[in-house]
Amino acid sequence: MPGSTLKQQLRRLRVVRYTMAPQVRQVAFAWRRLRAERARFTPVDDLKLLATERGWPYTTLAPPSVQQALPSRAVPEDASLLLRRGVAFARLHDQHVQKGVDQVEQLWFANLAAVTRYPIAETFTCEVPGVMIQAPDGAVVTDRFEALIQSSRLDWDRVMMPRVPTGPPVSGLALSLLGWSVQNYSHWLVDILPRTMPVRERLSELRLLVPATLKRHHRESLALLGVAPEQLVPLAPGWHRLERLLISHTAQRLMLPSRAHLIALRDALWAAAFGGEARPTPWRHVFVSRARTGRHILNEDALLPILREYGVEVVFGEELSLREQIRLFAETKVLIGPHGSGLNNSLFMPSGGKLLEIYNPLRWNYCVRNVANTLGHLHWYLFGEPGDGPSFNFRVDPKKFAKFLAYAFERDTVLEDRY
Repeated sequence: MPGSTLKQQLRRLRVVRYTMAPQVRQVAFAWRRLRAERARFTPVDDLKLLATERGWPYTTLAPPSVQQALPSRAVPEDASLLLRRGVAFARLHDQHVQKGVDQVEQLWFANLAAVTRYPIAETFTCEVPGVMIQAPDGAVVTDRFEALIQSSRLDWDRVMMPRVPTGPPVSGLALSLLGWSVQNYSHWLVDILPRTMPVRERLSELRLLVPATLKRHHRESLALLGVAPEQLVPLAPGWHRLERLLISHTAQRLMLPSRAHLIALRDALWAAAFGGEARPTPWRHVFVSRARTGRHILNEDALLPILREYGVEVVFGEELSLREQIRLFAETKVLIGPHGSGLNNSLFMPSGGKLLEIYNPLRWNYCVRNVANTLGHLHWYLFGEPGDGPSFNFRVDPKKFAKFLAYAFERDTVLEDRY
């Protein structure tokens, strides 16, 4: 009967209500506690000043400086597109770019079309006793609940501590290899691994804090730098206590490290990958394909004959060990591919190479260009055409691609036909 059905539904709702009530109360209590803990954080922007006050060992590696990046190059159509529709075009990029006209114009338009100068803060090491660290993002809080802002490039307003960690601290002197997007190949190479360079001579004496799940590139890069497996301290997500932490601060902004530390990392990985062999003169032309992953070129097959005309070999980074990638890209003179982690293998190219980056106009970033400029490479860009759906896969007109390569490779043939 309808009445009995309604009663059954109400009875089920009551059961759900009473079953869920303890969980709802627990969540509410946890949220209040979390807000209370968060309120106890006192931001510390200048670790040098705090270290001086408390007698912590602090070593300046390099004073503040400025790094300059040159304008990127493009075929006339794409350069004109930015000139005519700079801000409007940049606003097409993904749906999360909501930073206002001026900032969008400076971050996206200017980074391709103008000379840009980046302030590089002082780089340093500092030994801090009795701290708590958040995995996997690497945020550090002292035992007095002071947030060491320079420890992690995060939005600190969102850093919360649901409970004070208990239990014994990680013993010994630890170096943090945690950070935002630590699992990502690019961020690991460019943002995190350079921290090992200032402490290279004493690296074997340190315990290294790493995420609980290690990928192949984590293990291989650390092995190449001489780190023993027993030195690694995998930390599960959450907060952990440390006896002593050695903060190695080599960058203030994501994907924009100090050039000296990035070059030192490149040289160290070169030495490990080549051993006693002489490093060859770069000669290869390489296309890094994303055909087996996301954000790939839908009509890549149509571009392959054009690539072959220029003697370009197609590689899939996921098929190669890190040692093989280092050796391959050390021999590379021109690196081509869609925007993605694979293009940051320009780290292993000798300075003076060319990086040809292909963008989906709805999903691109200037970080690869910044790394290329830091390493002394010439950056070119080409805009494709957005594909269907939310995947950010895209297409590239073969005629436009042929023109792009003719310009970048400085062919005598002039391709001005419309496509």
